[in-house]
Amino acid sequence: MEPVHTMIHADGRKQLITGSLFLALAAAFTIGLLMVEISLNSLYMIIFTAAMVFSGTSLIRTGFHDLEKSKTPNPFSSDETEKWTESLPPRMYLGTKLSKQFEADLYDLDGLSHGRAIEKATKLDHWFARIESILLSGSVRPAQYIVQQVDGTPLYQIERKGGFTWRSYVKRYEGDYVAYTVREKNKTTGQTVFRYKGGTDSEWRAEGDSVIGHFTVQDQNGETWAVIKRGALMKDAPEHFGQMPGFLIEWKKKDEIPSSLIAFLFIIQSRDFM
Repeated sequence: MEPVHTMIHADGRKQLITGSLFLALAAAFTIGLLMVEISLNSLYMIIFTAAMVFSGTSLIRTGFHDLEKSKTPNPFSSDETEKWTESLPPRMYLGTKLSKQFEADLYDLDGLSHGRAIEKATKLDHWFARIESILLSGSVRPAQYIVQQVDGTPLYQIERKGGFTWRSYVKRYEGDYVAYTVREKNKTTGQTVFRYKGGTDSEWRAEGDSVIGHFTVQDQNGETWAVIKRGALMKDAPEHFGQMPGFLIEWKKKDEIPSSLIAFLFIIQSRDFM
């Protein structure tokens, strides 16, 4: 497996290039605004330019930080995190409340949370992130999340790199990097594949139709652990799930769930809804 610092160095360069492009576009829009009369379209352009400046600045700041971090050799470590829980309900919902856009919870069908991922960011960052997600039809900004058990115990930190590529890193809370996640395309079937690769060659794989949002989650041996379905609901699910973006989870194996699998599902959720 490629060392962490090599991969992060590449991510840092990509983020610097993308961030510089965003700031250049923001400067061009600003010059254009100074040359036209103020109108409703001008207000839209001002908001759009502010979002570009926010995204560009975030990308450049994280890019420089990653380049500095990459100077220290850093291999992936084995993940010795304890199991998430002994058993989970056969059907659950991984959702993000509209009032808490930067948090995701793993709910049972009674609406009780069994774990959470929370973004590390300021309120100002959140406001600009909302504007960016609306104007740019998605998020290109970098982000960091803490994955917590139901009692609030932090297990992992997730570093989502910004830009138009798709890569996230997983590290033990206040510990070493243990895995990374990428998105690929199955050249044979044309389906989207999310891959979680750990430091000991352990792997999770979610493959399916990215348009419909149905994915089968398997381990490195090809055994199916879960099927996740974006926005799917059941008759016995709480009504408020209908207003909560996320994934229905149908566990095929619900005992002794590895914590790395939960982290993997939160990463997929973060790219679509956080």
